[in-house]
Amino acid sequence: MLGFKLRPGTKALPLELVAAGAMLAARGFLVAMASSGESAIGDLPRGKLVFGVVACVLTSTSLSGITYYTKRLGDAGMSVRQMMGSRFAALIVATLAIPVVRGGFGPYSPGNVGAILAIRVVGVIISLYLLQQGIVRSEPITVSMLFGTNLLITYVTQFLDPRLDRSQDTLYGLRVISLAMCLGTWTRWHTGRREAAGAEKEAPGVEVRA
Repeated sequence: MLGFKLRPGTKALPLELVAAGAMLAARGFLVAMASSGESAIGDLPRGKLVFGVVACVLTSTSLSGITYYTKRLGDAGMSVRQMMGSRFAALIVATLAIPVVRGGFGPYSPGNVGAILAIRVVGVIISLYLLQQGIVRSEPITVSMLFGTNLLITYVTQFLDPRLDRSQDTLYGLRVISLAMCLGTWTRWHTGRREAAGAEKEAPGVEVRA
C-alpha cells in the first residue's frame, strides 16, 4: 500500500495485490482467533490484544519503510557497509535505552556477556548484513515476503515452550500467509525475468540485469 510513496516508479503487480489481500485476510483471522482464545496463548485480556495488534502494525510498517528506503539508498550508490553503519548507530542507542527504561542492567551481567555477544553476531550483525544485501540485489517485496518465513519458524519453535498450546487455527492462518508470500515472490521474480528477456531481444548482445 505504501510502495508508491516509499519507492516512486515501482508499481505493485496485480498478483502482488492479491497476495497482500490474502495476507491481510489471514492476519484478520488470526486476530479473531486470538480474541476468542483459540490461539496458542489462550485467553488474553482485550487491552493486551489491542496493544499487541498496534505494536505489530507499527513494527511491520517500520520494517517496510526500512526495506524500501534501503533499496533507494542502494540505487543512489550507498554501499551495504555504509547503510549498516548508519543503522547500527540507532541500534546502539536503542540497546542502551532499553535497560534504562526497564530500570536495571541485570541481563548484562559478566556471565551473560559472552552469550549476548554471540547472539548479536549471529542474530543481528550477520543476519542484517545478509538482509541488506538481499534488499539491494532484489526487489523489496521479494525480500519482505521471504523475510516473513520466520512465521513458520516461530510456529514450530512454540512446541518447545510448555507455556503455549498448539493451535490448529494458527497453523491454518500461517499456511495462507506463507502461500500468499510464495505467490507474491514468484510473481515479482517471473515478471523480472520476462522483462529482462524482452529487453535482451530488443538489444541483443547487451547484458541486462533482472
